[in-house]
Amino acid sequence: MKNLILASLMLVSLNASAQNVIAQDIESWMSSLISQAIDNKVEVSKSLGQERDITKEGTPLKWRCDIMTFTLPKKQRSMLDEMIKAFEANGTYNPNCYSVNTLSTGNPQNEGKRNLMIGDDPSRYVTIGEQYGNYININILDAGDTTKTHRYAYALEWKEDHKGNVFARYIVTYAKIPSAQTTTYIGMGIPSNQIGYINEKANDDAFITNFNNLKDYYFNHQTKLTAVTAGSIYNLCKMGVEYGVFRRPESTEKWEKVMHDIDSLIEVAKTETDRKNFQKARDLLMKMKQK
Repeated sequence: MKNLILASLMLVSLNASAQNVIAQDIESWMSSLISQAIDNKVEVSKSLGQERDITKEGTPLKWRCDIMTFTLPKKQRSMLDEMIKAFEANGTYNPNCYSVNTLSTGNPQNEGKRNLMIGDDPSRYVTIGEQYGNYININILDAGDTTKTHRYAYALEWKEDHKGNVFARYIVTYAKIPSAQTTTYIGMGIPSNQIGYINEKANDDAFITNFNNLKDYYFNHQTKLTAVTAGSIYNLCKMGVEYGVFRRPESTEKWEKVMHDIDSLIEVAKTETDRKNFQKARDLLMKMKQK
């Protein structure tokens, strides 16, 4: 039965380009893959922690930090590819995903490292991008949080040795979304454009910063991650509608510039799926200026 379930999840990944597919929940997907690894004699070290607020109805999460480390032998290298697919599918199609960040072949200066905050305390975090050469990180809004101020951060880090063995770390944290964070470009991946405009309604400039970083990455790179970038642009525009970006009369000129850029993206789209994501993003941009 477990193998049948896993096979079904893999089919979801293979058909993720269909527009009506909603990405399988990242935690269920990763749990299935890690369980399969354990069944194949892979040792998984786990550090799990969380706290709930018992003073509030429903005892919502205050914080969470789960870290799992494991080594995949060369013959199970394909398991890593399936895990990456799970992240990419959620980064593109999960409607609550608002940010995707990647790092490839990190350098000794730790350029591209990121801190995944834990809870409401900025001094509590897990750092990725230090000891592993590669990572993919997606940030997903807590759908059960009516204030829309908290998120789940998921990260998968990995590196390979000369024998083809893969050393990996899977991380989940729950935290309040930081109000602001600097923007940098990392490795060969998507720019780490975490500007927290989600907490600031009608913050046109923060939206534009996020949009421009994603747009520039799409224009300048020829990797499979550009599909994730196209999906991220669409998700960014969905949030822009919800939070009132470009609604003010004085924002028309900025809006027109973004419209011009999205039209350019539609023209240069690398795949039909990308083009459809850009077209849907354009429709949302039109909605932002409707009365």
